[in-house]
Amino acid sequence: MAHIKEPSYDEASDDQHPHICLRVSDTILPWLTKEERSRNIVLLDFNADLEDDTTLRLDLNIAFNPQPIRRGLVTRADWYVGCTGVEVSVEADSGMVTHHTQAMTLQVDYSNTVKKQRKASLDLTPCIQAKNGHNDVKVKPGSIKHNALTDNVFSVKFKSEERFLQSIHLGNSVKWILSLPRGEKAIRDFLAGNLYLFCNCIWAQSSKSGEIVLRPSDIQFFDPERKPVGRAKSLLMFFVLWKNGTKLDNRDGFSTKFEEVPS
Repeated sequence: MAHIKEPSYDEASDDQHPHICLRVSDTILPWLTKEERSRNIVLLDFNADLEDDTTLRLDLNIAFNPQPIRRGLVTRADWYVGCTGVEVSVEADSGMVTHHTQAMTLQVDYSNTVKKQRKASLDLTPCIQAKNGHNDVKVKPGSIKHNALTDNVFSVKFKSEERFLQSIHLGNSVKWILSLPRGEKAIRDFLAGNLYLFCNCIWAQSSKSGEIVLRPSDIQFFDPERKPVGRAKSLLMFFVLWKNGTKLDNRDGFSTKFEEVPS
């Protein structure tokens, strides 16, 4: 997740810099409760900045959140449910993706730190959704604000067996696929940690809007040694989750839409 360094200048001067307000779905990490986070094995946080009047830079933080399941009567040990791959895509409505994170091989204990000074101030506001056929409104937490000229420091670590990150550029969209190399593996670890991606999107005339989609792949149960279990034990673990009242959300993924709105 982005860590924001407090500005050393008078915040009133922020009015001299560009400003953008994005309305986004309430599925991003900062607006999830502790309980909601525990029900998702993949989470999304993102930041945005104006490169110029028409270009928006999106910085994505993909958080892999395997869930421990404590088992055993005498000897207590954690089993896990997690995923071994993920697909991430960004689509710019009526726009174009110009630059993005390229394909790479991720080694064990991969880490990356990026420091970037913001050019524009940013408001991220959650959608307010009214229930169909009812007058009551579900209110989510307040907006997230970032000031211009502050430093965004993205520092992420990624622990896993070696994996391939592929990128597919399709004009107005980009897709990343994180997967294990082909071949038999003695150990097939689940993903744990954070993956940092970015893309620049450009719009000629229309307002800035688009969609971010996450799809975890190959969701499995793992034993205390982080080895995948067979079908029989997987069925047993599903029973354990049901007995404990534990529910996994978004096993088929989720999407987050963003749209520029008047500030």
